[in-house]
Amino acid sequence: MRVPLRRALAAACATALGACSPMADAPVARTNTGAPPPPPVQVVVVDSSAGPIFRSLRVAVAAPESVQVEYWTAGGPRLKVTAYDSGQQSSIFLPRLRPQATYDYQVTAVGSGGVLGASYSGSLTTDSLPSSLAGYRFQVQGAPSFPLAMLELTGAFAGWVMVDTTGQVVWFRQGCYPEGFTRRANGNFVLLDSCTGLYEVAPDGHVVDSLANAYAMNHDVIATPQNTLLFIGEDSRLVNDTTWTGNGIWEWSPEQGSVVQRWSSFDVMSPVTDRGPASTPSDWLHANSLAIGPRGNVVVSFLFAGEVISLSPDFSTVEWRLGGPNSSFAVDSDAQTYGQHTAAEISPDHILVFDNLTYDSLASTHYSRGLEIALDTVTHTAHKTWEFRPQPDDWAPYVGSDRLLPNGDRVVSFGLANGIAGASGPVAAYEVTLAGAVVWRLEVDGPSGNYRTTPLTAVGNEVEVP
Repeated sequence: MRVPLRRALAAACATALGACSPMADAPVARTNTGAPPPPPVQVVVVDSSAGPIFRSLRVAVAAPESVQVEYWTAGGPRLKVTAYDSGQQSSIFLPRLRPQATYDYQVTAVGSGGVLGASYSGSLTTDSLPSSLAGYRFQVQGAPSFPLAMLELTGAFAGWVMVDTTGQVVWFRQGCYPEGFTRRANGNFVLLDSCTGLYEVAPDGHVVDSLANAYAMNHDVIATPQNTLLFIGEDSRLVNDTTWTGNGIWEWSPEQGSVVQRWSSFDVMSPVTDRGPASTPSDWLHANSLAIGPRGNVVVSFLFAGEVISLSPDFSTVEWRLGGPNSSFAVDSDAQTYGQHTAAEISPDHILVFDNLTYDSLASTHYSRGLEIALDTVTHTAHKTWEFRPQPDDWAPYVGSDRLLPNGDRVVSFGLANGIAGASGPVAAYEVTLAGAVVWRLEVDGPSGNYRTTPLTAVGNEVEVP
C-alpha cells in the first residue's frame, strides 16, 4: 500500500472514529494494562473514483487478516465478497452495484478461527449512469437460470453493458464499436473494440493490458485452455491479379507480450472456388466467430461463405466444412444457413449457430432463428435437431448469438432494432429450453443493435448470501 493511502486512511480514522489506534506496519505489542484491544476493523473509506456505479472500500485492520464485506440494497440480493490474506490495508471492490442506489455494508475481519470481533457498518450511494446509457430501457419477463448478461451495444451509447435479472445495469464500459467479449481464467474481461483494439479489463474497471488494432481485428476474441487469446483479423493475398482480403487467426499472450498468426484462410481456401453470394475482393469470407470445440478444435464461422469449419487444435488441418460450395456434408434444406453467427460445437458433432437467414431468396418470409445441426460422419449428412423462432418472428439480418447454458437451455439473441438494415426488431434475448419454452426474455429499447448476449455468473468474486 502506498504511503499516501496509509496516511489517508489514518486521517480518515482519526476524523471518523475519533479514538482509533494509529496505523502501523505491524501489530503493536501491548502490555496488560486492562485497556481493550483495538477493533479488528479500524477504518473503512469509500472510494468512488472509478465511476458512477463502481465502488471500492479501502479497509484497514489491526493485524493482517482476511476481510469479508456483505452489502445490500432494497430490492436487490444480499452480496458478499472476500479479500483473502489482504494484509493490514486493502482495497476491496464491490461488484454488481446498481445505479442511484443506497447500499448498507458490513465489514468483518476473519481469521483461521473465524470472525474476529465486531463488524464495521456503513453505507454508500451510487450515482446515475451516463445520460446516453440511462436513456436505454431494459425490460425483463420471466427469470433466467443465470444472474447476469453481458450485452455489446451500439447506438447513442456504444460499449459493453452488463444487466442483472431485473434489467438493472450493474457494469459497463464505453467503447467505439464492440465486436467481442470473453473472460480469462483470472476473471478479467477481454473486450474487442474493432476501432481501437483489445483490452483486458479487471472487474473493477481498470485496464490491465491492451493490444492496439494493427491486425484489422474484428468480430471475435476467445480465451484458450492455455490462457491465451485468439482473435480474428484480416489477411490479404494476390490471387489471379486481384487482391482478396480474407481472414486470419492470431494468438495473443498478454503475459509474454507476444502476438503470433496461427492460421490464414488462404492456407486451405481459395476465392476462386470458395465464395458466397456476398463475397467481394475487399471482404471475401467475413469471419465472424471463434469457438473452442470438445477436442480442443477451433470452430470458425464465415458469414459471406455461409460456411462453418473446424480446425484441428494445432491449426494444421481442416476437420470438416459445413455449408458453402465445398461442404463435407450434404445439408438438409431446413438445416441450411443463410448467414450465421456464433457457431460452436457444443458436443461432438452437434453445432449450435444463430442463423440470420440473410441471403436466402424468400424475401417475403425473412426471419432469424437459433439452430442446432447434427453432423452424421458416417453418411456425411447434416440435419436440424433444434430450432427457436420467437413469435412473432424477429429478423436480424446481421449480428446475433446462440449460447449453450450448463442446464441445456440456450440464450438466443436477436440484435438489430426495427429498421436497421431492414431488420424487423426488436433487440431481444431469450432463454429457451430444448422443448422450446421461453423462460426469460430481455428486450432493450434504445440501442440500434446488440452484437451478442453472453450469460455470466458474476461480475467479480461476489456471491449471493442466502
